[in-house]
Amino acid sequence: MLCVILGAQDVKSRCSPEDASQLAHVLHLVGSHALYSTNVQTVLNGDSSMDEGVKEFLMSQFNPRKHGSTSNTPAPSPTMNMHKRKPRTSCVDPLTTTIPANESKHVFNPANPAIRAKWKEHEMWDFDIFSFAEVTEGHPLAYAMYYTFEKHAFFDRIYGLNPTKFVRFIQALEAGYPSSNAYHNSTHAADVLITFDYFCTKSSSLARKISTIELMAGLLACAMHDYKHPGCTGAFFIHTSSPLALRYNDKSILENFHAAEAWSLLMLPENNFLSDRMDPDPVSMLLAPDVPSIDAQVRHVVLSLILATDLARHPKVLNKFQNKVLTNSLDMVSEQDRLLVMKIAIKAADVANPAKPS
Repeated sequence: MLCVILGAQDVKSRCSPEDASQLAHVLHLVGSHALYSTNVQTVLNGDSSMDEGVKEFLMSQFNPRKHGSTSNTPAPSPTMNMHKRKPRTSCVDPLTTTIPANESKHVFNPANPAIRAKWKEHEMWDFDIFSFAEVTEGHPLAYAMYYTFEKHAFFDRIYGLNPTKFVRFIQALEAGYPSSNAYHNSTHAADVLITFDYFCTKSSSLARKISTIELMAGLLACAMHDYKHPGCTGAFFIHTSSPLALRYNDKSILENFHAAEAWSLLMLPENNFLSDRMDPDPVSMLLAPDVPSIDAQVRHVVLSLILATDLARHPKVLNKFQNKVLTNSLDMVSEQDRLLVMKIAIKAADVANPAKPS
């Protein structure tokens, strides 16, 4: 690094004033604590096409110490203030720092007529998830989970599910999504859940090609997939040699964390709505000892789908799917092929919101 700095200083004395100015700025950054800081203001000031409200919001998110608290400019849309977020000033390792759960006095009431009326629009591609978040007072995930399970009649179709524990679980799950996150919050999780359901039931016949257990597990994976998201990338934890990266050996760090933490939450006695199914059925074990239990099937699908949302795995998953389609070898009788299609569905749902009109 010293050689680079000395070389740059030498070059600076022999280049144009404009280039010398740029080099001076680089040398300043290299010698300061701002090397890895995002200079958002410089970038945004050069973009004349961007709405001023959007610029204001981005500045408050990336430069909260210099900005955030001093501006009176309104946010560009209700979305920005939906959860009254306080921008986080640093990224924390969730293994060493507890991210506080959302505290809310909201009384969960699925019978609320205004919420049910808004939910009736959920099968439309342009369903406004932000309006749904507002009408649910910042609890879109719990309501979307409840209504989706109700829609598919899982408690009637799958024996042994506990509805009381389910309601407790979905509220605890939503509370674990930090409202301070501008993107990876419970509104995003609810949007992925609803979009995945749309792909399964409206835009294709996927729901009729997969089992009831697989559909339920897929929706559960959507709701869990960003649980306790710390608000920064896996690469950040790798480069800082954090305990989180060490635990998961630099592989799918956040996705492994989301899956492990969310499943641990589900396994708490008060939350485990699968609990009535957890004891092995002696008759089933005798007749089909090699067939996984329903609970094992749910866990397998949930973990597979959450890990598939890691963009590092994207080329492998997509190439496998493309090869299946191009060779006309996709067989929905095969459990592996059904799981592959579900991985594509959750991956598409994870990034689908910008493609929606509203």
